[in-house]
Order: sequence, then structure tokens, then C-alpha cells
Amino acid sequence: MTSRTRTALLLVLVAGVMTVRWTHLGAQQPARIAFTDEQATQGKQAYAQKCASCHGDHLDDGQFAPVLRGLDFRNRWGGRQAIDLFRYMSDRMPPGQTGSVTKNEFVTILAFLLRESGVPAGDPALTAEAADLNPPLIP
Repeated sequence: MTSRTRTALLLVLVAGVMTVRWTHLGAQQPARIAFTDEQATQGKQAYAQKCASCHGDHLDDGQFAPVLRGLDFRNRWGGRQAIDLFRYMSDRMPPGQTGSVTKNEFVTILAFLLRESGVPAGDPALTAEAADLNPPLIP
């Protein structure tokens, strides 16, 4: 192998390594929705008061409304933005009594649903601001 061939191979190798490094550095982790464990605990209480009569005590055993956990819930809401579910809840729930649940209560209920769907709690706290609700609901 000539010195020119070795130099060319070395340049190709370096270019390949640099491409992989730049691609890796430029790749951003998908945004994850953030909520606190305290919010999810508050949401469990709000859910029990405002939602369980239709959706069931365990989120999947109600007689009058769709399940809010498990495969059916993931199929319906998984991959969609959290704001889609938040708007659906705040615009339509509970049926015939819209406006009886505050935005803050919906935020905590959403945190509870996320935790029950296996999304880990963390920081910062979730708010009703659209920027907080833009990440996917269930990754």
C-alpha cells in the first residue's frame, strides 16, 4: 500500500468518525413531558372526585366512559401531544358539566394519567401553558 493510499484511507476514516460524532451531537433527545409526583398524587384525588364515576376507580372499569390506561389508552393518545388530551378534557369533560373542573385540576389529572401510563414523574411541574404540553403525551 502506497503512502498516498494510506493517507486517503486515513482521511476517509477520519471523515466517517467526524460525521458520526457530529450526527450524534446534533441529535436531540425528544422532549419529554414533565410533571411532579406531587401533581400526580393531587391528580389522583381530583380524578376520584371528578372522573371516577364515569371512567371507574381504576381508570379502566367505568361503565360510561373510555378507559384511561392500558393498551386502548396508548392506542388513542400515545404519540400525540399532551395538549391534545388536555384540550379534549378541558373542552368536553365532564359531559354536561364543562367548566366544573379547573385548569389546574385538569393539569393534575393529566399528571396522574401519565404516571399511571408509566411516564416517570420528575421536574419541573406541569402547567397549563402550551409549551409545557407540546411534548408527546406517551413516548
